[in-house]
Amino acid sequence: MKKIYLTLVAISISVLTFSQGVIWNDAIAKEFAESATRLEATRATSASSFSLERYVPQVYDQGETNMCVAYALSVSRAILYAYNKKYSSTKKIKENAFSPYFLYYHTSGNQDNKCIQGLAPTGVTDFMEKSGITRIMDVEYPKYYPYSTVRLCGGYPDNYNNDVANAKAYTIDGIYWPTNKNQIKSEIANGRSVCFSIPPNIPPSFFEPKSDVWDPDASVQCYGVTQKGDACKRRSTKDLYCYQHKKETSNMGHMMLIIGYNDDEANGNGAFRILNSWGEKWGDNGKLWIKYNDFFKYVRRFPANVNPEWANDPVTFSIHRKYE
Repeated sequence: MKKIYLTLVAISISVLTFSQGVIWNDAIAKEFAESATRLEATRATSASSFSLERYVPQVYDQGETNMCVAYALSVSRAILYAYNKKYSSTKKIKENAFSPYFLYYHTSGNQDNKCIQGLAPTGVTDFMEKSGITRIMDVEYPKYYPYSTVRLCGGYPDNYNNDVANAKAYTIDGIYWPTNKNQIKSEIANGRSVCFSIPPNIPPSFFEPKSDVWDPDASVQCYGVTQKGDACKRRSTKDLYCYQHKKETSNMGHMMLIIGYNDDEANGNGAFRILNSWGEKWGDNGKLWIKYNDFFKYVRRFPANVNPEWANDPVTFSIHRKYE
């Protein structure tokens, strides 16, 4: 087994690092369209509100890693498992959470000793369908985050063979593609959290939300330094960067989960409840309401040049498992 590189980090990382991690391009979009089952139009109505929050094992902080895809999908699998098993005990839900690092290790490229290369969602879901996922108690516990300040990255503990064998009990049946509000609500109401990603040019207020309902037009303090090295203090509303701000070079998106909805939230506009992996200091203890209209405005869209028929459909998906 190759050497494990350890990085000491504080469990509560400032969200100003804005770590992300979704690799997305036209080839991956094509793979997604071929692997996901598009949900059929339905006239069925869902309840006016529903929440899967009670099945969330915990709010994670991906720190400076680009592991958002692994965190989102491991939590999505944990929510589905707890829902299917009808768990009501917080202790039981945490004990049966799944390992984000198990997914990252098996689906990332070689020589990623800092877990910063990111992941293509299709590669991870394909792996989960074929090979499954093992429990976080079998991999990260007790030496690594979230059980300590030590990040596991670049190698694997000695229990590799057992973990691979155990993971086969927790495969998924496949991924499904809801493309509108009612389909997303239906997935949530049936115990399936919905994965989605945002592109890099999301409004800056998302990184530092001022209330539990996101306001895309809210003014935020621009952090960092200018091209001249001076502190950047200008306030910005539309542009991710301040004037002459030294821009980041990453073009990665960021993946999160929809874990609930409420038609009466946001002054009756209705909103989705999302779960992030930027720790509890972000948003409302790591979660946030996004109005329906804002969600569909800023979520990543399917590229028209890959399939014009699905042009601008939101790239959202849920994982299914009928029998546990």
